[in-house]
Amino acid sequence: MESGYAEVSFTRRGGNSYVVRIRTELGSAEEEFELPTPEELEDKLIAVESAITLSSSPPVRRGRPTAVEVPARRFGEFLFKKVFKGSVHAHLEYFLQQARDNDIDVMLGIQSSSTYAQLACLPWELMFDPGAGDYLIFKADIVRYLGAAAALQSAAVELPLQVLVVVASPSDQQQLNVERERASLESALYPLVDEGLVELSWLEEPDWDQLNRKLDERKWHVFHFIGHGGHDISRGEGYIYLVNAATGRSDRITATDLGRLLIKQRQLRLAVLNACDTARSEPEEHQMSVSETLVRNGVPGVAAMQYPISDSAAKAFTQVFYAEVSAGRPVNRAMSAARLALTRHYSGTLEWATPVLYLKHPTSAVFSLRPREPVKMEIDPDEPEVPRPRQPVERGAPEPDFLTEVTRWLEHDKVEKAITVVGRNKKSWAGYEQEVAALLVQAAERAAGPGNHVLAERAYSLALQADPRDVRLRSARDRARPKAEAQQREREDLLNTAAQAARDGDEETAVRCYERIYAVNSADAEVVGLLSAARIRLAVANVVARVEVAFRDSDWMTVIDELSKIQSRRNVPWDMVGKRVTRIFGRSVSDLVSDARMGLLRENKLPLRLRYTTAAHGAERLVYSPDSEWLATWGPTGEARLLYSDGNLLRRLRHRRGFQRPVLASLAFEYNTLWLVTAYGKPELSCWRVVGGVARVFSTDRTPSVLATLIHPLTAVSAGTVVDVWDVAAGERVHRGFKHERRVVDMVTAGSSREILLTATEDTVHLWSVPQVEELITRRVPGAIVRLAVDSQARVVVVVLADGRVAYWTAFERETQPRLLPEVSEAAVADVSPDGRLLAVLDGGVARLWDIARAEELPRPPFPEGLTDIRIGPDGWHLAMVNAENVTVYTCETPRKKSPISLEDL
Repeated sequence: MESGYAEVSFTRRGGNSYVVRIRTELGSAEEEFELPTPEELEDKLIAVESAITLSSSPPVRRGRPTAVEVPARRFGEFLFKKVFKGSVHAHLEYFLQQARDNDIDVMLGIQSSSTYAQLACLPWELMFDPGAGDYLIFKADIVRYLGAAAALQSAAVELPLQVLVVVASPSDQQQLNVERERASLESALYPLVDEGLVELSWLEEPDWDQLNRKLDERKWHVFHFIGHGGHDISRGEGYIYLVNAATGRSDRITATDLGRLLIKQRQLRLAVLNACDTARSEPEEHQMSVSETLVRNGVPGVAAMQYPISDSAAKAFTQVFYAEVSAGRPVNRAMSAARLALTRHYSGTLEWATPVLYLKHPTSAVFSLRPREPVKMEIDPDEPEVPRPRQPVERGAPEPDFLTEVTRWLEHDKVEKAITVVGRNKKSWAGYEQEVAALLVQAAERAAGPGNHVLAERAYSLALQADPRDVRLRSARDRARPKAEAQQREREDLLNTAAQAARDGDEETAVRCYERIYAVNSADAEVVGLLSAARIRLAVANVVARVEVAFRDSDWMTVIDELSKIQSRRNVPWDMVGKRVTRIFGRSVSDLVSDARMGLLRENKLPLRLRYTTAAHGAERLVYSPDSEWLATWGPTGEARLLYSDGNLLRRLRHRRGFQRPVLASLAFEYNTLWLVTAYGKPELSCWRVVGGVARVFSTDRTPSVLATLIHPLTAVSAGTVVDVWDVAAGERVHRGFKHERRVVDMVTAGSSREILLTATEDTVHLWSVPQVEELITRRVPGAIVRLAVDSQARVVVVVLADGRVAYWTAFERETQPRLLPEVSEAAVADVSPDGRLLAVLDGGVARLWDIARAEELPRPPFPEGLTDIRIGPDGWHLAMVNAENVTVYTCETPRKKSPISLEDL
């Protein structure tokens, strides 16, 4: 069958106003439309997600929607009417009619762009056409495209399809049953594997290196990922979790980094991501989902999930999708077939809207396969157990199916569903009028019990249609009618009151009004969604109010406790809290936590709990791993030692060639904490496997003096006036060229991926872009530099001068001249917290803490004396120091207090 393509693109006019253009082979049309405010849109999207998630059990039918489906259908109709109106709607209808007349499949491409992130985050798959009475996606395959400049050349593929399945379940994430996931996918695709159409290869619990090696083993056609994902607003992109080989914990891999791995495989044409939120972006500008980033980086097609999906639905989707792809169907048709399978076998779900298809270029085939008949897949919908039906009427023949269904609903007190089934089957009443009337009377009595007179009157009216001569039914209907009318008026009054209260910000009153309606009719479709959204808004308002009061009263413990919950939870209500807090205070949640922590430090109330103390064994220097899990110690008279976060000794680092106690020049952890790199006064580098394994020694042409961590698996190595970049996993130099006129005395890195390098030469600080190998900024200081420190984003830069003074910048990009820290004259070491607020200085062997934003010294806790080094952990909550006797580590932890309202319960 031929296919027709309609392209929908957008242009912003300003604010929330856009121009939509539809372009087909028949011409084009455009109209203006305006979206609601971000806050209003946020409430709608919350209701939609709730509907999708909850719909895996209640039935969803065409015609009158159920309570669960109402928010999704309403949003879909709202979105359809906003975009497809006027000439755009007329053009779409004409194009669809021409396609039907000519037996042509239709694909509708929706432009997805991080520039218009408010549009990209919308669930376009739910658009509902009220004129047709159905969702648009069942008339036209909806795909999302990123607007490639030219059509892609389809790749000829020889069967079987080579599918690499990666399963990752880190120990600090919600645990997946890896064996069950594997068995489920293998059983789902067994017919295709048995026919030689698909070949599955598995990679379980991999880290970055293992995935990289596996991808290089052969030519893969499909990358299938099962695991966990999310979205990092600060970086503007999504991520997936692999598994850290050393700790078993999460190893976050950004979509950009994953895309760089996948595009090396020229035969790899499709990625299937069975992980939550991998198709979801955020409404802020320049935010991209994992799928969008992969397609932007060159993967031709990505199928992913924009909401959580049940195991049974995911299995059915996978079965049909792969069967269609292996049969040579275009991926958009394969996606359409999988959606239809979900609606056919799981009539109680809206999960057909969860999968999303992104294409680099919609009119180009992802695969070039010879079409064939797909293998027939047997889908087991795992239907839930249903109640026992009542005994059939004694007629010598079984009663009609609809009466059995009505009885089942009544046994479960689903009165409205029972009445709906009766009304829908009027043509089958013949011969069973008395039974129908009896069941409806039963339904009316159950409805009237809690006071739902509207539903009772509806049941009596239907019963009277079944048995018009029954005088008692007519009397009952007449008695119920005025009560129903009064109740309807009360419902409208309560809805109006609730709406006005919500506009006034009185969410508590709104919730009470909705709860009164819900108590009478829990199946009221409109109120179910309104009540859910109002409860969430109320909970959000209460959390925000507690934060506001805590800030006003300088109750820093409460501020940290409440905001830490926002940082540690990733779901829709807590995202709302974070965004609302940011709007109110004009600062990010992490910045506000930093403010509160500094407030406690100023008041000397932050509990610095002693984590552990262990013997120094000659150590004078310290280095934290990027994840704060490990601490390396070393000194000129003792061996290097590697300590775990609880102070236990993991191992001693002893070099080969008889160096039992080497004089170490520098240590640095590799970014993913897989390797520890050491330099010890020889033209060599030693790379130690953090957990297990011995050192590998690589020769260098110069003697390294300073090491610094870059992005995995790279390390910056300074020797004299040149800084080289080494791949420590492969043991080879990948770049040389950060050249200086004078010797490099110290070196640090910053940025979310350690892409910023700062070096110090005599009296100058240099800031470099590692990817571009370009010097961006230089700053002079009033003296010779001995130590250098920086926050995580290279905003705050601190230098220790040879004369014992400390110079610093709080905005390194803008400030040309540094400031001097007052009353410091014997400084030897300094370190900065990741947020750039806390500065730790060793002044004459004594630890001093400063609020660097205020240039204000904080109260001095009873730290050890005679210190030689001090380090703030990369997580910002650990403080390590060393003197001749001990290594001492403190942690800044606040007690977690119970919140009066738990958002997880909503």
